[in-house]
Order: sequence, then C-alpha cells, then structure tokens
Amino acid sequence: MLEMAFGVPDFGDIVEFLKQYYSRYGYFFVSAGAFLENTAIVGLIFPGGTMVLLGSFYAKLGVMSLPLVWLLGSLGTFAGASLDYSVGRLGVYRLIFRIWKGQKLETRFDAACGFMNKYGLPSIFLAHFVGHVRSFIAITAGTTKLPYRRFVIYEGLAALAWNGMYCLAGYLLARNLVLVQQIYTRFGLAIAGIVILWLIVHLSLTGWRKHRQTEAQASEPKYFGLDIYLNPLLSLWKSRRGRNR
Repeated sequence: MLEMAFGVPDFGDIVEFLKQYYSRYGYFFVSAGAFLENTAIVGLIFPGGTMVLLGSFYAKLGVMSLPLVWLLGSLGTFAGASLDYSVGRLGVYRLIFRIWKGQKLETRFDAACGFMNKYGLPSIFLAHFVGHVRSFIAITAGTTKLPYRRFVIYEGLAALAWNGMYCLAGYLLARNLVLVQQIYTRFGLAIAGIVILWLIVHLSLTGWRKHRQTEAQASEPKYFGLDIYLNPLLSLWKSRRGRNR
C-alpha cells in the first residue's frame, strides 16, 4: 500500500536486495565498516556500526555466521583504533589537522584529551560509547606515549563490547522481523519525512555557519603571509597612538 501510493520500497524487497550482497561480501562489509568507523577522519561520516548490525541481522536469517561477524567486526574496530594510535604516536596527526582544517579536528582532539584526562585509561573503553570523542581517543593515547600493550587491553575489550552491542541489536531485529516490517509499513513514510527534514535543517545550518565564517575571514585585513612580522608593528603603532591621545 505504502509502496504503491508514494513509491516507498517494500521492506521485504529491501531485505532481499541487501541479502544478495551480504551473502557474497558480508564479512568484508563488516570488517571494513568497523575499521573505517573507528578511524579519526572517515569515522566522522562512515556508518560502520550499521554494517555490523546488518551482518548480525543476516546471520540470524542464516546467510552469515554470528560469531564470525562479531569476531571480524571486533578485529576491524581494533585495527582502526590501532591505526589512530600510530597516528598519534608518530605525530602524523598534526599534518592531518592542517590538511582538514575545516573539519574542526583540533576541537574534537582537545575534547578527547579532556575526556582522557578526566577518566584515565578507562576512557579508551568508554569513548566507544561517546560519539564525539570516539574517533580521537586513540590518537590521544598515542600522543601520551601510552605503552601499546596497555592500549591493547582496553581497546580489545572495547572492540568486543562495541561490536557485541551492534550484533545483539541486529540479531533482535531479525528475530522480530514481522514486527519490524509492520512498523516500517505503518510509519515508514513518516520516518523518511523526519529524516529528510533533519537533513534540510542540518545542511542549511551548516551552509549558514560557513557563510558567516567566510564573511568574518573576508573582513579581516590580509597581509599576504606577512602577519607574523606586521602584527607586532601594528600593535606597537596602536599603543603609541593611544598614548598620544
């Protein structure tokens, strides 16, 4: 009914469509998705958790093995966090922050530092369940020269717990497939409308903020890279001008 009236795909068709890909490449999707979501840059936008969830969903439907989904997802998470640890340990994060200036990476990194200072080593585990610092806590651990063997303990436990949570969610969804299909049929259009509205508002606010930043940067005087020399002279000139008054 919903499909015929508004062109919304049927829930069963979606399940079958994804099933053909997960039956062939599911284990790769799970491991690669978990890896990418737990790296500092890609993890900000990549839905790796969803790919793990779908893996356990199709494991319940008999397409994949649930223990293997959990294992490969955990290994992918651990590998991504270990890469971030190396980025912090080797100091490469400074170059990355310069390249992606517009992504507010330094702000997120500072938040991760504050989080780690507050909670200590358990922050490596806790950060996986706090979205805004999860992707940067491993970099922070690397910058503090934390021994890798200690990082492995907390990160390994976190990877198992994080993937276990998504596996449990996907398994329960597949177990209650009829109920999920009923909810989708009744409220699918409303949910799609809310998502579209949220995207419009989010994109509008993002565009407005960038416009304000551009205006603010345009209003600042440009010295063609000579700011480091001219700023002290300008400050001295302003102070003498104030005294003359």
